[in-house]
Amino acid sequence: MYVMSSLSGAFVGCAFNGSIVSTRDTENARFYGGPVKATDILLGSMARPPAASPLYKAMSELMDRIGK
Repeated sequence: MYVMSSLSGAFVGCAFNGSIVSTRDTENARFYGGPVKATDILLGSMARPPAASPLYKAMSELMDRIGK
């Protein structure tokens, strides 16, 4: 599952196992092109991945339309 936060623009690969949230390091590394810590993704310490450009564009357009 990939989660997007409009506040920090973070993408995280994580799996929900009952009440436990765990990171999917392999998926994060595949998406970001190398090893990455989930905290760096969540805190916005990383550059936006190019593959996410269409999502960022769509989110920006949506936020413009709703006036935020």
